Parts: sequence; C-alpha cells; structure tokens
Amino acid sequence: MWIATLALCLDEDYELIDLMEQMKREAGVRENCFASLGWLLHAKGEYEKARSYVQQLLNEHSLLDEPAIRLCYSILGGVATAFKEYDESLIYCQHVLKLCQKCGEDAPLPVAYQDIGEAYYWKKDYDLALEYEQKALDLLPEEHLQRSYIYRVIARVYRATYHYDLSLSYHQKVLDIQKKHLHENHLDFAAAYNSIAAVYHNMRLYEKALGYLNKALSICKKSLPVNHPDTQRIERNILRTINHYNRKRQYKVSNIILLYYLKSLKSDLPDTEHETCSILVRFLFDGVM
Repeated sequence: MWIATLALCLDEDYELIDLMEQMKREAGVRENCFASLGWLLHAKGEYEKARSYVQQLLNEHSLLDEPAIRLCYSILGGVATAFKEYDESLIYCQHVLKLCQKCGEDAPLPVAYQDIGEAYYWKKDYDLALEYEQKALDLLPEEHLQRSYIYRVIARVYRATYHYDLSLSYHQKVLDIQKKHLHENHLDFAAAYNSIAAVYHNMRLYEKALGYLNKALSICKKSLPVNHPDTQRIERNILRTINHYNRKRQYKVSNIILLYYLKSLKSDLPDTEHETCSILVRFLFDGVM
C-alpha cells in the first residue's frame, strides 16, 4: 500500500513529469522497478523521503531483483553524499561494487568505480579518487557519456589541488562529450557550468565565474521544481561570488585612494585637495566605502 500511495503522489506532481521521464530514459532506470521511485525522490531533492523509501524496500528484499538492489544502495550513497556523510557514502558505493563484481559482464562496473572515486574526492583522498576514476575510464569507449561524469570528478580533484588549468581542461572534455549526447538544457550542463564557475572563483576571476553560474541557474530554473536544493546551491554560489567580486573591486579602489593620498602628501596641492584625500582615507579605514 505504501508503494502505491507514493507512486500516486509522484504521478500527481505534474511539474516533474517531463523531467522524470527524461531522467529515467537517460539514466536507464526501469519503469517497472520499485527502486525507481526512490531514484525519482532523490532526483527531486527529497533526500529523507528517498532514504526512508529505499530502506523500506531493502527490508522487503523479496520485492527486488539484483539490479534494483544495486540501485537502492546507489541511492543511499547519493543521499549520504547530499548530507555530507562521506564515510557512509563510501560504504554504500563499495557495497555496490561488490554486487557488480558478482554479476559478470552485464554489471555497470564503470559507474561503480566512478562513484567510489567521487566518494574519495569528497573525503579529500585525492590519490584514491583519481585511481578509481582511471579504473572507470579504462572500461569505457571514447566519447561514451559516462566518461563526462568521470572527467568531472577528475576536474574537481585538480581544482581542489590547485591545478586550475588542468581542471579547466577536464571540464572542457566534459562539455565536449555532453554536447554530443545531451540537449542544451539538460541538467548535466548546469552541473558542468557550476563546476567551471568554482574553478574561476578559486582563480579570483569572478566575472567569468558569474557568467557560468548564470548559465547554470537558467537551466535549473527551466528543468527543476521550485526550491530544488541544486537551484538553491547555485543561487548561494552566485551571492558568494558577487560578494567576493565586490570586495575585489573595493580593494582596487582602496589602493587607488591610498596611492592618491600618499602622492598628495609629497605634492603642493591646495589645502582643499589635501582635505579631500584625508576624508577619502578616513572613509576607507572606517569601512564606509
């Protein structure tokens, strides 16, 4: 009964129908799989509901086949990551890998390796993150869409280790693959733009960062429900970047004022101009400007 009730609630959420159909097709989630409802809740940003639903499914093991069980643990790993429970996320990802290794050639090993690599990235164990992402790459053909997700993790590792040019080059690989497989308003582009913005933010190129963040926000507003956590995250990133950008501009103005003041002390400016310089400096150090 609880499964049927949840399915009805999701079906009545008309705002999400198109998004869910698109995401189910592209992620390969089966329509008749009980775990797909948990996956859709996760896609909605309803993380607690997704966790509760999937845990109930796992308690009723007879409802699930092997792929559905793997999907349940993948969802739990994704929820744990959303809640910054990175040790728990890694445990779930490793469990998925063990299940895949038992299933032979049809198991999605590249996805399992990629998820483990991403879990290590969140734990700041960057060497292991790169090791598992490379394992995933070794199993995939060139231009495969899954490679874009792997490249994104690698790009994040290089950003975290201050290799910004390398990070940007991998983000470009992400975009190159996505453009061959996805339409321009796909949510993966929003994720890519947000990640590129993070690199430019770290490089203190705030105008470039804002440009990519605005692209990401535009896609999220078209493709996600109101108040989705991903949209809110990008909006926070925009506010943070604007704040840094304004401080950078103020710092430049402050330097100009100080230089002007120091020059004025050595010059024969009229008293009124000396007074103007003094006022500017007082404003500067009192935090008025």
